[in-house]
Amino acid sequence: MKLQHGSQEWLLRVGWIWLALCVVSFPAGCLQAESEVCGNGGVCPPGLRCANTGDSKICILLSCGNGTLDPGEACDDGNTRSGDGCPADCTPPCGDGVLDPGEACDDGNTLDGDGCSADCRTLDSIFSVSPPMVQFTATEGKTLPEGITVTVHLSYRGDAVLVGYAPGVPQPTWLSFATGPSTENTADFALHVLDTSVVGQRSTSMRFVISHLNSTGLDTFDLPIAYNVEALRPAIEVVTTGAGSGSITATIEGTPCDATCLRNLEIGTLVHFTATAGPGSWFHGWLTGCDGRHACDIVATVDATITGDFANEPNRVFVSSTTHDGNFGGLAGGNAICQNLAMEAGLAGTYRILLTTTTTDWTTQIAGARGWIRVDDEPVGDTQLVGDTGLYNIRLDEHGRDVGFSRYWTMPATSLIGGTYCTNWTSNVGGSGPNQQAEYDFTTRAALINQSLAPGVDAASGVDPCNV
Repeated sequence: MKLQHGSQEWLLRVGWIWLALCVVSFPAGCLQAESEVCGNGGVCPPGLRCANTGDSKICILLSCGNGTLDPGEACDDGNTRSGDGCPADCTPPCGDGVLDPGEACDDGNTLDGDGCSADCRTLDSIFSVSPPMVQFTATEGKTLPEGITVTVHLSYRGDAVLVGYAPGVPQPTWLSFATGPSTENTADFALHVLDTSVVGQRSTSMRFVISHLNSTGLDTFDLPIAYNVEALRPAIEVVTTGAGSGSITATIEGTPCDATCLRNLEIGTLVHFTATAGPGSWFHGWLTGCDGRHACDIVATVDATITGDFANEPNRVFVSSTTHDGNFGGLAGGNAICQNLAMEAGLAGTYRILLTTTTTDWTTQIAGARGWIRVDDEPVGDTQLVGDTGLYNIRLDEHGRDVGFSRYWTMPATSLIGGTYCTNWTSNVGGSGPNQQAEYDFTTRAALINQSLAPGVDAASGVDPCNV
């Protein structure tokens, strides 16, 4: 833009010159890092700061003393004091000339052969064995314990080490040793025990003899070694499995024994186990450790596992506690009788009578369901509905009471009731042939209606089979 007045043009030019100077000089002043002048007159260069250690003032990293291990730091304990395991300047403690915890010496360097070892852990010209004694512990028949490394610190570089047993000390059959890594000032030896079969305390000692390259004297150290094998205390692990839920409890002489207790049993202890199914579940039985479905006892001799299998609750079957003749209102009436009895006994689910009519087969009553138990949880069968299943016979009513081998109204053949099934269970008149005796194992969430006829009385005695 062209200015019409000279004064205005001059002012703009002056302003431009001032801006140019600002831009040129600003970076030079802001990017120049400053040194820090300490209270004693010393100067810490850029990137370091002054720190007062109590005895002196030193320069340390800006991050040193914040309690966080930052780049460039070997340690950081949150302060700027030396002698507490981390030097004031956060450098490695060994070699700083200050005796820190864990150091046997610190001569201000990390060199061997000058009276203090390079790692500040041993004094030169001092012979030692560490650890000064060895203790192994194991459990009878269990895994061998880890080996132990013994380090011999030599008095002088080039010393030789001879390892063995002192005169009169027999070599134990339960212990072995092998040479390990060595340096000019140290020699390592690995000790291992060989078995866990013998219970009790055993001990021996190993002798270390050190000869020197430039002298005739010998250094000797007898290392005590103890080995204790504790008697086996069997453990029993409890495991639950299956689609259902439940718990397994253990008791010893009536006292509850939890998982911690079961891990530390005396040999010969009798442990009683009980399985309890959760809501909507059923205890199917023991898979390992015990047999069957009932409470069991285990004598603790070795480690063992007891596994209980819990399934979703299967279907139940019972015999009615009430007795009826052949007229109970057809299948609907029979179903109602069974359902009401189940509800009064606290049995959940829908219950059906196992009967056939001239138009309906009894199998439609259970709609192809499978997996059945009595009200006492004992298994009856899976899919087999009649005949001997090899499991438990149905002879319990809805309350779990044993009714014995009574006569039940249940899925008879037509020839036994005269072909009309007591007029489809609505009549107590008619029919011929013996009543159906329920001597089978039935497998359904259903009920068998108990006949009113006393056991042993049938149509052959002149009694109408529908009126019993």
